Order: sequence, then structure tokens, then C-alpha cells
Amino acid sequence: MTVGPRFMAAGGAALLRQRSCFLFLCGLGVLGLALCGLAQAVVISEFMASNATGWMDEDGERSDWLEVTNLSAQKVSLLGYYLSDDLEDLRQWSFPDVSLPPQSSLTIFASGKDRSLAGRELHASFKLSKTGGVLALVAPDGQSLIHAYEVAYPPQLPDVSYGLDMQVQRREIISGNHVARFHLPIDDSLGEQWILPEFDDRSWQQGVMGLGYAREEDPSNEGNEPVVDPPSDEPMVLADVTFPSDVLKPTSTRSPAGEGVQGLIDNNADTKYLNFDKLNTGFTVQLSRSAVAVVGLILTSANDAPDRDPTAFVLSGSNDGERFREVARGIIPRFDNRFQSHQLDFPNDTPYRTYRLTFPSVRDPGVAVAMQIAEVEMLGWVPVSSLLESGEDPIAPVIDLGALEDISQPGDRMIPTTNNSPVGEEVWLAIDDIPQTKYLNFDGAGSGFILEPQAGETVIQGLRLTSANDVPGRDPASYRLEGSSEGQDFEIIASGEVPSFEGRLSDVEVSFVNQRAYRFYRLVFPTLRGGAGQLMQIGDVAFLGRVGLGVPDTRKLIRSDLESVMVGQHTSVFVRLPFEVEDPSQIKGLLMSARYDDGFIAYLNGVEVARYNAPQNPRFDATALLERGLESAVVEELIDLQSYAHLVRQGANVLAVHALNNALKSPSFLCWLELRDEDREVSPTQAGYLIEPSPGKINGATWKGLLPAPQTDAASGFFSEDLEVAFAPKDPETSIYFTTDGRRPDPLIGTLYQGPFTIGKTTILRAVTLREGWRPSTVTTRSFLFPRDIATQSVSSEIMKPFPDRWGGQPADYGMDPRVVAPNRQDAYRGRYADSIQEDLLAIPSLSLVMDPEDWFGGQGIYANPTARSSAWDAWERAVSVEWLDPDRAEGFQIDAGIKIQGGAFRNFGLTLKKSFRLMFKDPYGPTKLEFPVFGESATDRFDNLVLRANGNDAWPYAGGSALYVRDAFAMETARAMGMMAPHTRFVHLYLNGAYWGLYNLVERPDAAFSSTYHGGDKDDWDALNQDSVPDGTREAWNRLLSLLNQGMADDASFFRIQGRDALGHRDPEMENLLDVENLIDYCLLNFFIGNRDWPGRNHWYGRDRTGSQGFQFYPWDSETAMGLGSDLQTNITGASGSVAAPYAALRANALFRQWFGDRAHQHFSPGGALYVHPDLSQWLPATPENNPAAARFARLASQVESAMVGESARWGDQKGSGPFTRDEHWLKERDRLLAGYFPGRSAVVLEQLREAGLYPQIDAPTLGHPGGFVERGFELSMQVPEGSLYYTLDGSDPRSKLEGVELARTRLVDSQTPRWVLIPSTQNGGSALGERWKESLSLPLDGWQSGRGGVGYDTAETYQALIGMDVSQAMPGQNRSAYIRIPFETKAASLKQANFLQLRMRYDDGFAAFLNGIPLASANAPGNLIWNSFASGAHDDAQAILFETFDVSGSLEHLREGANLLAIHGLNVSSTSSDFLIDAELVVGQREVIGEEPTAHLYQSPIVLSDATTIKARTLVGAQWSALTTATFVMGEPQLQVSELHYHPAAPGADEIAAGFDDADDFEFIELFNPGGVSFPLIGVHFVDGVRFDFTEKATEFLAPGQTLLVVSHQGAFEMRYGEGLPVAGEYEGNFSNSGERVILEDAQGKVVLDFAYEDQLPELQAADGGGFSLVALQGGGDPRQPTTWTLSDAEGGSPGKRPSGDASGLLRPTLSIDQDKVLIECQVPLNGDYGLFASQDLGGMQWDMVLSRRQVASLDSLQFEIELGGTFPMRFFQIRKVSMLP
Repeated sequence: MTVGPRFMAAGGAALLRQRSCFLFLCGLGVLGLALCGLAQAVVISEFMASNATGWMDEDGERSDWLEVTNLSAQKVSLLGYYLSDDLEDLRQWSFPDVSLPPQSSLTIFASGKDRSLAGRELHASFKLSKTGGVLALVAPDGQSLIHAYEVAYPPQLPDVSYGLDMQVQRREIISGNHVARFHLPIDDSLGEQWILPEFDDRSWQQGVMGLGYAREEDPSNEGNEPVVDPPSDEPMVLADVTFPSDVLKPTSTRSPAGEGVQGLIDNNADTKYLNFDKLNTGFTVQLSRSAVAVVGLILTSANDAPDRDPTAFVLSGSNDGERFREVARGIIPRFDNRFQSHQLDFPNDTPYRTYRLTFPSVRDPGVAVAMQIAEVEMLGWVPVSSLLESGEDPIAPVIDLGALEDISQPGDRMIPTTNNSPVGEEVWLAIDDIPQTKYLNFDGAGSGFILEPQAGETVIQGLRLTSANDVPGRDPASYRLEGSSEGQDFEIIASGEVPSFEGRLSDVEVSFVNQRAYRFYRLVFPTLRGGAGQLMQIGDVAFLGRVGLGVPDTRKLIRSDLESVMVGQHTSVFVRLPFEVEDPSQIKGLLMSARYDDGFIAYLNGVEVARYNAPQNPRFDATALLERGLESAVVEELIDLQSYAHLVRQGANVLAVHALNNALKSPSFLCWLELRDEDREVSPTQAGYLIEPSPGKINGATWKGLLPAPQTDAASGFFSEDLEVAFAPKDPETSIYFTTDGRRPDPLIGTLYQGPFTIGKTTILRAVTLREGWRPSTVTTRSFLFPRDIATQSVSSEIMKPFPDRWGGQPADYGMDPRVVAPNRQDAYRGRYADSIQEDLLAIPSLSLVMDPEDWFGGQGIYANPTARSSAWDAWERAVSVEWLDPDRAEGFQIDAGIKIQGGAFRNFGLTLKKSFRLMFKDPYGPTKLEFPVFGESATDRFDNLVLRANGNDAWPYAGGSALYVRDAFAMETARAMGMMAPHTRFVHLYLNGAYWGLYNLVERPDAAFSSTYHGGDKDDWDALNQDSVPDGTREAWNRLLSLLNQGMADDASFFRIQGRDALGHRDPEMENLLDVENLIDYCLLNFFIGNRDWPGRNHWYGRDRTGSQGFQFYPWDSETAMGLGSDLQTNITGASGSVAAPYAALRANALFRQWFGDRAHQHFSPGGALYVHPDLSQWLPATPENNPAAARFARLASQVESAMVGESARWGDQKGSGPFTRDEHWLKERDRLLAGYFPGRSAVVLEQLREAGLYPQIDAPTLGHPGGFVERGFELSMQVPEGSLYYTLDGSDPRSKLEGVELARTRLVDSQTPRWVLIPSTQNGGSALGERWKESLSLPLDGWQSGRGGVGYDTAETYQALIGMDVSQAMPGQNRSAYIRIPFETKAASLKQANFLQLRMRYDDGFAAFLNGIPLASANAPGNLIWNSFASGAHDDAQAILFETFDVSGSLEHLREGANLLAIHGLNVSSTSSDFLIDAELVVGQREVIGEEPTAHLYQSPIVLSDATTIKARTLVGAQWSALTTATFVMGEPQLQVSELHYHPAAPGADEIAAGFDDADDFEFIELFNPGGVSFPLIGVHFVDGVRFDFTEKATEFLAPGQTLLVVSHQGAFEMRYGEGLPVAGEYEGNFSNSGERVILEDAQGKVVLDFAYEDQLPELQAADGGGFSLVALQGGGDPRQPTTWTLSDAEGGSPGKRPSGDASGLLRPTLSIDQDKVLIECQVPLNGDYGLFASQDLGGMQWDMVLSRRQVASLDSLQFEIELGGTFPMRFFQIRKVSMLP
């Protein structure tokens, strides 16, 4: 079902003045208007091209919009008309078959979505440019401009609309306080005479409008008593009490056919009730069953137009159909989807036969033309039998209906009565829902606060007060609650005594009668329990009530009270309103305004002009048809009477009204009327920026234009000498006002600029340009900073004068510590820091933040209220100017942005006075992106937001002398060094309004925008999650991942599944990739290395593109409690589980994951890795950074802030009375401590922890004689291992995957039935003092040990009972979490002979550490330092614990002795209160032989000769245990890569392609890479970072051989259909190449740019590549791909993918071969001089090419010949010729 388009009118009034004819000429420059037909005048009356916070369309998006208005008095069909933003294409978007009524408007979204279905929301096919452009309404001929903003409308501003100036001249004819004559008729004797002008009404009563009364309901309730059915023992159920056959009456009949009220209770959501009255519309239903107490509603949204959804409801009941009592009212939750249902519950014990339900408001009244709802169900308790008879289903039980909700919530805006509270006991703690905190005010009695609930208008009917933790004398003894709608004038709601609290942290409640809704509340406590002189304190305050509308009050509209003459006597009143008009011809827009309860008929000079809720032939005692309800009565309705303007006479006139009530004893009545003339002057030639957007309404006043921001001749920066500042020459009609205190200037607070002035000290200059009738300019902000006075800033400095001495209840802290820096070196350090501080302030860039001091530190200032938060997006955001000042470079920036306090616990002043901030670049503050290379070339230069981190944990106030300020930055830099993506950081000095604020770490926020920037995709498609919230997207994918993890990860199929791989591990595009496992491993290794104690439960970010192929990515964040701060050298967190570590904990059960983990760890901890430490040269030395890259990284970061620490020390080193902490005395010592003690040993410690956790093999990996990189051709690579066999590959495959082992012999040394001894160690049994002896000694006395067989453990359930042979339930639970287990066994010589593998198989819950003859064997979930009462570092799932997990411990074979041995196991439970525990073990020894060696897996025996680019992968095999993987890539010569062909805009698909499902031309895109050099190009780690997204790392082709091409395509299926199979396709990229041209960047694994070029479609000679079917092909010889002259068109349509480029100036040779008797002759033409080689290989896909012969060519293009004897080097299966070197 559909409804009409959005016709907008102001309350039914005509929008515009009627005109009989318009005639304007086109070509007026800014505006032109031409007309098609005399009676037709349609204009684009208004548009908004930068919709930042306004309307949302049906998709929930803030699209731009435009409004088309019919100025004429005739209906206009828009069918065939066009809208366009391009004068070269006037037919861009055509209107559907819609008509525009007279003087009405229609809104169209300029969203680019191209929706033109009549009756639905309309969307043009284009978007509006906010930088200026064209907008035209075009006649059906597609050529004539009806109305156009042509040439170019000016640049547009966020949330500011642009349109025609429509001034309204209003003249009151009958005002709201007009004197009326009224009469209460007792018969029909007056007939219709009383409505005529000449009727004599002098005997009638006289009163001032409005007429009526409002009284309390009749307590006798005559005729409205509830009808109660006899009691019944039959079971009752909650059900819908309405039937489709019930009698329904709408509040009005303004519904289209098929969408009337009957669709409401028909149990069919596909139908709906739509009413054009929009506000206060609804219906009355008479139940066919007996009276029922309705206790709830179920409302279902209709099929479309969310703007029409009701947002509030009022339900009333009646038993006589006339007098209604309110049952419930409230807010309707937002419908997020169509056909969505909401259940609303409320208390009600009174049954009624008739119910009236009205909806006072809709979701977007500015857009909606009607109210609509699909279904209404009224819920009540009814007998089961009634449902069985009707066939209905009962509704599920409802919640407790008697409780009121607390409408306040943490983050609501609050203002204390006085700012006199201590730190940590501020006003917002009164509503934080934490009784242990409190609000304390030193001012005592009379203290309180103002509250503005986020919920909006609320009705409060009670308070719940919680006493504070101490001092009962401070408890409130009385209260006074006041309410206000606007926050200024408050009226008392209730007051009284507060009941005595029974104790501390106890509750009392007070209740009161109130039906009024308020937006603001003021609560004060006039008296206290301890009397005068006490402080006031309260633990918590709950405001009990409901969200929604209060009972409307009509009394303020009534000036003549008729209660005494109407109630019980009359339902009709005759009213006459006489008025005079001098010249009726001047009436341009006659309007009547009405507020009424319940109906009326209006007559103008005897002619009926309006009728509402009135019978057709009213008698003297007529009644209104329906009771209207007060919620409707108070709403003004505008009624257009212009069509009756001809009835108005010169001189005396009368507006006569028959006012109607609905019942004799109705509790209310109202008649309030006004009559006015509105002259709406429309100037289609005058357009401007509207002061207020007004879609659907008459446009208001416009600005004449925008004023440019004032410009100074001096730029912001640092200065050492006085400077003269002047503003650039200005228009003489404009004025410039400026301030120097941070406030936004205006004529009241600003200084008028008269001429140049001198600045000689730190000054913040803000200026604005003003002109009468013009929109004020944006504010110009300039920061002039003088280090000479910054160095000695104090609270008395001029720059500090606008700042208050308190931040809320916290004493303020400004300026430098004179003990650190003081004039004339009069400080505690004899000028050591004072001498350098001015230079130190210039050591790093600075950020200057400027805004009104009140926004910083005032009552609602963000700094004064740092813990305040709000779900409202802008409640605690403020507008700020941001400037980048870099002493080392001239370039900087100034941008207007939003700012808020950032962080969690450190928002509290009790932890730090220095706050972190988040900068947001968005509308309406300023540009939606910051475009500046803040972090250099390695990072993006476009940002949505940035965070200024104060480094709370790693700063002096919290960390004391251990503070370094760089720990978090180190974690992020190390993450990038490990190959992860992590936020970039930059240290800056910060200034707030010119006041120095210390050292900050400016960092990217890893939200959706960050992820899309660095991983690709649209930011709207990314989920971004952290420990507290979901800043972007949803948790749905994360929850799906957790669900799969909970199903178990032991098998490889499950492991592959979460990565979107099939059971064999191959990537399946149809499967969802939920987890990037390598990224997870790297992320865990980073946190293990730094010993992050705030992880994993806190401080983490992770994200995933819902539409992409990547799994979740993990980002380090706030990694400060680490590296010697809250941790030490031995800190072990390998047992992490839960929260962000949940995937890691679950995957540890998977053997393949553990192998991957070990491989990644080896990569990072081995030479060349980010965490490598040279085993013999571990100490940090600046001259040899390669020996300890992590220490080098840390030292580099520390050096960046070393000088800046002087300023930080002076500003905050004495914070909260501490210190002062200083650079030399504290910071340098901590830095050196880590460099000397932490970094040299940490890597070895972590590797050992990984071994103990089973995450790193016991077998040592191979070491290479060269770490990889560039080597000479013929280089001999050596490798070595301390034991075992070394296997390697050269094709990029894993040696382990190419070898299989067969078991030749196996002996079980220990199993479940092997006898064992168990001790639960304690101080009483001596176990706590056994030390290591119990693991080693075979002769240990076993007194007190329990002996037996089977598993050791206990279980309060049944899971482990069958496995437990030795029950420790009496000794272990509640006493210890450790168990000592000794299993002695014998080993025969035959078992050891030729044994090469040893396996330990364990069942365990929750952890263990195993020892063989005292030597560590294996462990899981074990802490690093085991003691007698240690506990497991993580839990082990019961489902996994009952299965044996195999640990390959072949590396410990040497510790297995012939004869007696001891297997000792330290069993670990996760807690002493755990419900279960289990340890069982098997030990197996045997012999295994490696078989099935494939050609690509080689057993290393001698050095390998390298002749081309090669990747070596090697592992050590000892028995059945493999080492971690050693990998190195070797490159020789100068590898080259070029883009040889690009098909960015293919031809449209043909019929057969469309039939195959390839209907998008973009599916046929491709890019071709070519190696023009003489050596292979390594592709591992190479990836596209701009243009499209593709990474070659996991692809089959690791190297691109010389002369070879490789393709990356958009859709492989489409590509192969058009070009055939067999071409060298590496894979499919994500995204598409832009048809209008864009930049393409290819980087290697280290982020170095390999290729960087841009293409465009503007060159005429290349335009055939833009959809014409041709591709772009690189010209012969390559060249600079950034130059258009490098490119040409392909020879044929579709291009030539996979074919080598024609011609070859770059070294591609085409040899010919001939055989002459016993010789083979190979020759070719060569284009360049140099050395050439003939290379041979037996494997075309392999990397092993051996040089056979070489030749030197001294003349280009001469024939080059190679002769080879048959039977010698031949047969060669494959050969190639390539240039080896250039001649000098």
C-alpha cells in the first residue's frame, strides 16, 4: 500500500500568496524563472547541500534535499518535469506522476539513489555540491528552464539551507485577547439570525478570548463507573482484546481510500491506518466483548515513510462512550524497521468498554504529511475459554506494571547550585547509580542541582534517595522539587520531609501527585539532619516517573471561565467576534487559528467557512461528535480562509462561532480563535542563505550573502620579538571585531578593529567580519606564542585571567612550577632547565586549541566536568579551533573541529588533573576531514578524528618516577614493525587558549574510519569494537566468531572454518572469514613481549569489514601498564583468556594454531625480526641497533621527547602536590633502566614462556649463514642446526607439508594404570618446603602421599567421574590449587634403541607442568614461576579436558634413561573453589621414518648456490617434532616491476555474459603487471594500498620471473568468460578502478612504494579507454607511469591481457633455436650493450635457474649467439636469456 508524496503545508494553511499570473525572464544570473502556462508558477524554493545533522531519509541517511513549491492557485502535474544539476544534461532526473496542489510544496532528496515511484519518498539521481553548482527545474520538453539556480549557486554551509526570500507580513484581525459576545441558547428561537453581521448582540454576555473551563473530574463519576464482570476461577491469559469486527471511529475522516481506521485491528500488518491530520490523531474502539482492563499495547509500524511513525500515545477509557478517563500515556520507542512491533506495558486496574487511543506526535513532523500505523493490539487479561472460542493465541506474560522507572541516567546534564564540592564528590555522582560514590556540597543546607534528562520531557511522581557512606548529620531532612520547560523559570512540583534513613547506603522514597511534563528539574535540600552548619551529602538520587507527555493544561488559554454556566446545563455556546476592515481588497492571505474542545462551526458574515467535529444540522443543544481530548485541544490549527476573503466587507464584520462540547458533564471546554491576514511576498529573483531551514513551511528571512573570514598579515607561530598585526584590507561596509581571550567575537564582547596593533606576548587572536543583513563570517583564529613568557606562565599571567580558580569542585592548576623553571635561574636546579626550556618548547610540533573559556572551565565546560558523558552525540562536545605549529617547517594548518574529553578512569580528577582529548573533524564544526600529513609519509594524510593522549598510567601523577610517557607509542610502533597495522603517533606540546598544557601523544583512533583507510573498504561497512562499546557497526560478527570458538577448535576443519577456508585449508570466497589468525598471533606476541597488565580485559580495539574478505584485525591501544610499569622482566601473560583474547585461548587447543604461533614467534624473535636480540651482544648500544631492534625503537621514541620532558616537568611534575618530577632526576633513569635491564633479556624470557605454554617448539630452528636480502649471483647459502635433520624448500612451500612420517616402533612407558603418588602440598604436610626435590629424586620419602592408579582429580558433576581413579576432593577444594603427582616407570634398552620421538599425552583441567627426571618436559596454562600453591593461568574447557592432547617432546629424548625414570606433574586448577579438577598422563617413545620426500623438499647436506631471487623455508626435524619455520628471501640484481596494461572501464557486457550473471561492466576490469628486468621480482608482501585492494602474500606466485606477466582481475569468472582460461591470474582484487581516474599505489612488505601512478580520462587520445572497450597499455620501454605520455590504447577492444608487451626497450629478449648436427644454436637480437646469460631449468614454475653460458654484447641490435653441444649440457627442458649487467 502506498501514500502520496510529501506535500508540505503549515498546519493546513496555504503556503504562499495566490497570484493569477507570473512572468519572469530567464537568464537573470544567479536565478532565472520561466513559466509554462499563465496560471503555473513552480519554483525550487529551497535546498540544502550539506545536511549534517538534519533530516534523515527512509534509509536513515542524512541526504541533501530540495523543495519544489507551487506558487499558483492551481494544481500542477509534475509528470515529465526534470531536475538537473548540469546545464549540459537537463534531463538528469524526471518526476513521476505526482501533482502539486496549489500553494504547497514537495520535498525531493538529492541523494543520488534515483527513486521515482509515485507515492513513495522521491530521490533524485544526483547529489548536490556543497562547494557550489547548478540546480534547475526543467519543463517536459527537456530544454526550457522553469526555474534555475544557474551559473553557480554559492558554496553551502553545514545545516544551512539556501532558497528564495519569502517575507511574511502579518496583520492581526481578531487577536487572542479579542473581546467576544457569547450566548448560551435554551432553544432554537434565534435560528440563523445570530450569525449575520447586523444581528443585535448587545444583550449577550461579554468575555475575552478564550472561552471555556477546565475542572477536576466529577468524583461521583456518574455514568462512567467501571463495569466489572463477576469473579471467575477460570485461568486468565494476556491477549489482544480487540476483534476486527469491533466498532471503530477515527478522530477525523482525513484518510485516503483503503487506508482508513478499519486497517488498524484487522490482524493484517500489510494494511494500515493513515490520517492526514498528522498530530493528535487516533481512534475510538468499542469492544465487542465485555469491559476489559487494558494493560498494554502492541504497535506495529507501517510499510514505509518512517517519518510518519507515531512517537507518543495517550490511551483513555470510558464506559458510556462520552466521558473518558486517561489510562496511560508515554513515549513510543523508535521503530528501526518496517513492520516492527513494540510492546508498551502500563498499570491499569479499571476495565472499560470503550477506549480512545491518540498519537500526539510523529517522528519527523517537518517531513511527514500524515500519521500512520499498521496494527494496534490492546492487551488485557481474559479467560482462556474466550480465546479458545475465538481461536486467538495468548500473549506472553508481561513485566511488573506497578513500578516507575528512574528517568535519570549517568551522563545527563547537571548544574550544581554552587561549585563547592571536593574532587571525587562532584554533582554528577548523585545520578551515577553507584551508592558508594556521593555528591557533597560544602555550602550545606539549600544545596542541590539542576537536572536535564537525556530522555527529554518527563513526568516525575517520586524520588528515591540513597544515603551517603558516613556522617548521618549531612543527610537531607527535606526536599523541594521544581520543574521548568525552558530551564529558566521553575515552578514547584512537590516539597516535604525526607524520611529518616535506616542506615548508611540505605534508601527512602517520597511520592507526590504530578501530571505535568518538564524538560528541566531543580532539586534542593533546604534542611539537613544535623541542622545548620553541616555539609550536605547524598549517595544517589533516582527521579521516578515516566518518559513522555504530561496532561495538557488549557487553563492558561482560558480568560473567560464558563464552568458555572455550562457544566450540567449546556453543550453549545454561540459566540460572535466583531471586527473592522478598512480595505478588504488588501487582504492577501486570510487565516483562522483555532484551539478548541470539542468542536465548532464558523461563519463569516453569515456564510459557513469551517466545520470541525460538528453535526450536520446543529440545534441549540447540539454536541460535538467526539470528545477531542486536551492533548489535541491545545494544538493550534491553521485554517486557510483566503477563498472566503471576498466575504469580508469594508467596515463592520463578524466571525460567528457555534462552539460545541461533547457532554453536559464534560470536564473541559475551550473555544479560542484568531483571525489574521498574512501577506507572503515571494521574490524569485532574490535568493540567499535562510536563517532557519524551513522545508514544508514558508521560507523565512535570508542572508544577503556570506562574508569572508578576516585575514591577518601575520601567520600563527612562535615569536621571539614583538610583531605588528594587521587585517587585510576590507570592504568599507564591513566591520571586524576581535577578542584575545578565546571567546567568539561579536559587537558586545569584541573590540572593533581600527588599524594595526602590536603583539609582544602570547596572544590568542580571534576575529569575525560583520555586515548588516549578511551572514557573519567564520571566526579566524591565530595563535601567537612567545616562548619567553610561556616559560614563566603562572596563574597571574595575562593569558590565564579568563580562567576560573576552580574546575567544578576541583581547585584549578595553571602555569609552570617555579621550582623547575624560574626567572633569573632562581629555581631549585640553578637554571639547568630554565636555560633550555625556550628551546625545549620548540623541540617538537605544537597544537594550539582555542575556544571560549566557558566551554573549557565553566559550569558546563568539558574540562570542569571531565567525567560527564552522554548518549547524545553532542552533549559534551564543544567547537574548537585547532592549529598545528611546527618550528621545523613553515607549513601548518588551522581547522575548526569538535572536541570532547577522552578516556575512562583517568577522567577523574582524583587520578590526574591533565586530561586527554578527542578531536573530531565533522559537520557542523568544520571540514569533515583533516587533510595534513600529521604522521609523515608512512601514514594517511586524511583524518576523521585524532586523539590527544595524556598517557595517564605512564605519567608522573600515577606512575611516579617510573613514568616514561612513551610506552603506548612504543607498542604501536612495534606493532607496525611486526607487520601489523596500528595507530600512528606523534608527540606534541599542547596549548589551551595560549596556556601551556604539557606533552601529549597525538594518535590515530582505530575506529571504522581508521580501518577503512589502512585496510580498504567503506568505513560504513566496518565494525569497530573496544572493551566498553561498539563505536561503529555491531558485535554480530564477533558474536558469531565466539559462538564458533565455543564449539571447539581442536580439529583443523574448525580452525579453517573461522578463516573462511574449506576443510583442506583453501580459501573459499563463499565462506565467511571471521579471523585473521596471523594478525591475532602477532597481536598476542606484542602484548606478551611488553607484559601488558591492562590486557586482555581492557584497552583494546578490533575491527572487521562486513563486506570484505578479511577477518578481524586487532590494534594495540593504551598499552601503558607494561614494560616495567606494573610488570617486570619475568611477567608472563601467555595464559590470557576472555575478552579480546578469547580467540587465542580457544585456539590453543589446535595443534596447527600452535605451529603457526611458533612460526610467527620465530619470525619476530629471529635475526631481522622486530623482537630479535643478539644472543651474545644483547646489551643496547646505539652504534649497533641491529643487535636489539626493540631497544633501538624504544631509544628512538625516547629521544623524540627527551627535550620536551622539560616542559612537561615544569607544567605537571608537581601535580597534586607531588614532586617535582624532572627529566634528569627521574625520566632519564627510568629510560636507562629499561635499556639496560628490560630489553636485553625480555625476548629470551618470552620465548621460554612460549615454550612452556606449548606455543614454541623445544627443537631449535635452523640458522642461516645470511639473513636474506640482496646478494650476488652465485652466492652460497649455508644453514645449520644443533641436532636433527634440516629440510628446506625453494618454492615457497612449507617443508613440513611436503614430508610424511611412518611409525616403525612404539612403546607406552606410562598410561592411566601406571602406579602413581599424589600430594596436595600445604604448610602442614611439608609440601610447601619440598622445592624441586619431588620432581627429581627417585628416593624421595613418600610419607603422607596418596598412592593409586588412574586419573587424579574430583568433580561435583558426572563429567570426569569415569576418568578419576585417585579422588582428591577431600584435600584440594578450598585449600590449594596445586597437586604434586609422581609417576615412576622403567625404560628398557630395546625401547631406547633407535628411538627418535617422544610424546606426552595429557588430559588436564585446567593446567599442568610436566618434568622428566627433573627436566621441564611440557606445560599448558602454567605460570612462569611455579610454586607450591600456584594456579592455572587459564581455564581448559571440560569438553577438551576429557580428551588426550598430544605434546611432541622429542627434544627431551636425551633425558630418558635406561632403567628407572620419574615423570613428575605439577597439576594446576584455576581456582580453589573450582567445581572440578583432572590430571592424567601417557608417555610414549618410538621410532619414526620420514618418507614421501617430494622434489621441492630437500634434505640439507651442503651450501645452496643462489642464482635468482629465491625464498628459503627451512625446518629442523628431530624424531617426530618439527622446529619453527625459518624463512628468508634473497634478491639479486635490480628487480623491476611495471604496470603493462590497465582496463579500468570495460565495455558493457554482451547478452551471453549477462545471461551468465555478469551484468556489470566492472566485473571485466583487470590490471596487468610485467617484469621487464633480468631477475625475478619478489611478490611476497606486495600489496595495493590505493585504487583497489589486493595482497600477493598468500598467492601461488611468490616471484614474477623476468619477462613474465601477471594479472589481477575484478571477477575471475567474468574475466575467463571474456578472455578464456589459462591466463596467469593471481586472484581477484576488492573494489573497482574509478571510471573517472584515480591514483594507484603498490607497496612492498616494508611499506616502500613499488609503483605509484594516476590515470585519468581527460586526454582526448585516451578517452576510448573510458567505456569504449579499449584498455590502457604501457608504451614500449616503459617510462614514468605518472605521465600520460607513457600510455596508449590497446590495439583491439578488450585489450590483450597476459600477452607480453610489444617491442622491448627494457630487456625482454625473444630467442630462436636451431639444431645443427651435434650442436644447438640459440640466438636473438639484443637492444642494449652488456653481459647476457643463458639460463636453464628443469622446472618452469621453480626458482632454480642455472647459468649455462654468458656472452658480452658491445653493439646493440646485433645477433647474440650461444652454442651448446648435444649430450653435454643438453637436454635442457627450459631456458631463458637475460641481461646480467650493463657495460660501463
